[in-house]
Amino acid sequence: MKRTAGQNHFNARESGKTGRNKKSDVVMSARLNRIMQINLPNS
Repeated sequence: MKRTAGQNHFNARESGKTGRNKKSDVVMSARLNRIMQINLPNS
């Protein structure tokens, strides 16, 4: 899982597409997931 960039203070005040994107997670691609597993210990 990956969070959308810009998760700072005024998330509730965002409207439309930007606000919906900030309130949800994104599934990582298989390639990015593999890179994370290689580079992070104990995961």
